[in-house]
Amino acid sequence: MNCLRFPHELYCGADSLDKVFGKDYSDVLIISDSEPLTSYCFTQKILSGFNSLMTGTKLICSDEPDELFKLAYSFANTEMPESIVAVGSGFVQDCVAAVSRITETPFVSVVSTAPTSLHEYNTLDVFLYKSSPDVCIIDPSFITAADSLKLAYDALGMMTLALEASVCAGDRFISFTAQKAFCEIYNNIMPSFRGEISARENLVNAMYGAYSAYINSFAYSWESDAYRTASFFSGFSVSRLSALAVCITYLSEHYNEVYPEKFRALAALAEPNEDIGSVSPLLLKNIRRIQATLSFPSSIKNCSVSESDFLVISRSLSVEEKDFYCRCYYGNVNFVKRNKFSSLID
Repeated sequence: MNCLRFPHELYCGADSLDKVFGKDYSDVLIISDSEPLTSYCFTQKILSGFNSLMTGTKLICSDEPDELFKLAYSFANTEMPESIVAVGSGFVQDCVAAVSRITETPFVSVVSTAPTSLHEYNTLDVFLYKSSPDVCIIDPSFITAADSLKLAYDALGMMTLALEASVCAGDRFISFTAQKAFCEIYNNIMPSFRGEISARENLVNAMYGAYSAYINSFAYSWESDAYRTASFFSGFSVSRLSALAVCITYLSEHYNEVYPEKFRALAALAEPNEDIGSVSPLLLKNIRRIQATLSFPSSIKNCSVSESDFLVISRSLSVEEKDFYCRCYYGNVNFVKRNKFSSLID
């Protein structure tokens, strides 16, 4: 982490795409997912814009993350485009970041919801290959077309990353960025879900800030509690962001116990009108309330993860890991201690 990784240029608003077209690229590689209609329509808009400028273009689409990476890497490595444009969310942004880092090709990020799915490509550690885009575009016409519930779920996962970065970052600027992103997501997630356009723009912007702070907080993925938790439950076919959205309550409780002063400082920013002595429990309560309002599962078990599979894999964990993952799986550690599987954590 010798060099902070943040977007070189960030543009928001209806004319933000003009900033990309004004770069005078000679040729570009455009990467997108092929499934959502909104991504397809917006990708065609970008493609038409480059074609009108006589820019050489190549479009690669797939909704399979590993296939998309292989296709994008193969083309970028052999044809060496001047820039790569990532259109969409999650795994598309991760894919292009990986290809950009490996091939040393600049890239443009056009995000629709979350700027990551925490997907690892080519067995590379996400913290090593996650390069920063030359340009990040947040276009209202793109993000307003995204599914509001998916956006809220992604935002809850990104809020978890902002939470961890705010209490764990060793750099004051990164911690401040994470705190600001956390509060913006916290304050805008429900208004965005209810359809407020300005809140949705603020939410997507904050999610990018959250991830930028997060990847600058750790040198390797294994240093992050959130990443280890997400990776563990991804082995049960739960997406990493969904796992974080489920486990945010338990990670919040964990950080409140381990870093009480830092957590209280974050809670005071999130709840500025409350007494300093009550902000931490209030923040924990409101995070649970957001989960409940969105009808999001409060435990991994409610994500249709087999209990027997969970118990088998849990036996190889340390006592501390068993305690925490059982809390995430069952939703209530006291229940675990009462039942016949108490040997897992005692």
